[in-house]
Amino acid sequence: MKQKRKDRDRDTNYILRVSVQSTDKYMVPAIHNFVGGPVIVEQQEKRPNQNNTLKWQLNGKNVIRFLQSIKNYLVVKKEQADLAIYFQTSFKKHWKHMKEEDYKKQEECYFLMKQLKKDCLIS
Repeated sequence: MKQKRKDRDRDTNYILRVSVQSTDKYMVPAIHNFVGGPVIVEQQEKRPNQNNTLKWQLNGKNVIRFLQSIKNYLVVKKEQADLAIYFQTSFKKHWKHMKEEDYKKQEECYFLMKQLKKDCLIS
């Protein structure tokens, strides 16, 4: 995820986030009970036949353990999981300790992830 920052030397920060969003009232709580992490109720503009959605998410280091535990079961998103693990374990550091090359590698991962997601939708 690309995050805009105004409180640091660099105005862009890249973070790892995994989320599941659904209108199914059972799926998101089941994932939450199994893995932990927050559940967010997304209120929608009320239109006929429109339900609120539930969203579960994990950020940063917490994502690695989750992805490693499900990676062997993934088919379509396996490459994305591998890239996410690589991103978080290879050069994700506290922003005060990051060098320009770390930012460039993070940005490369960000754009590669966007391409993998796009490819996933096409196939």
